Amino acid sequence: MALTRKFLKALGIEDEKVDEIISAHTETVDALKAERDGYKADAEKLPGVQSQLDDATAQLNDTKDGGFKAKYEAEHKAFEDYKADIVAKETHAAKESAVKAYFHDKGIADKSMTLAMRYIGDGVDALEINDGKIKDAKSLDDAIAGDLASLVVTTGTKGADTANPPAGNEGEASKPISIPTLI
Repeated sequence: MALTRKFLKALGIEDEKVDEIISAHTETVDALKAERDGYKADAEKLPGVQSQLDDATAQLNDTKDGGFKAKYEAEHKAFEDYKADIVAKETHAAKESAVKAYFHDKGIADKSMTLAMRYIGDGVDALEINDGKIKDAKSLDDAIAGDLASLVVTTGTKGADTANPPAGNEGEASKPISIPTLI
């Protein structure tokens, strides 16, 4: 039920008193409306204030731990990079060792190994190894057959030419040799 002049007159209140009551009531309602509008304006500011609070809290947390989280992340990244570098070096060394063993098996002398490895160069990293052996050695075989052919050393023993025996030992071969016996 609303407080109106008609309602107040029906209650038997005089016109002067009705005006005073309506005036007081209007002041109360206007004050409540102003208070309501203030709360509404504050409620509209709340998301902005909340984001400022979140930013301040995050900043406080970063300074609260002395920036250790950022330091940890930087050190962790540096450590992971270091591990990856070590693994890459170990992989390169294993591939280089496999290539050297392959070249040695194909007859390239140890003196010429440095030259052969320099010829292969960064191609070592492109090779795949499995259990210390090169998977597909076609590129190395092509290099050995082509540019590295002069580095392949073939060794062998050749017996004396029987058609022309060495000179100067003709008389000694027919003499008996005495072997002392121990008893």
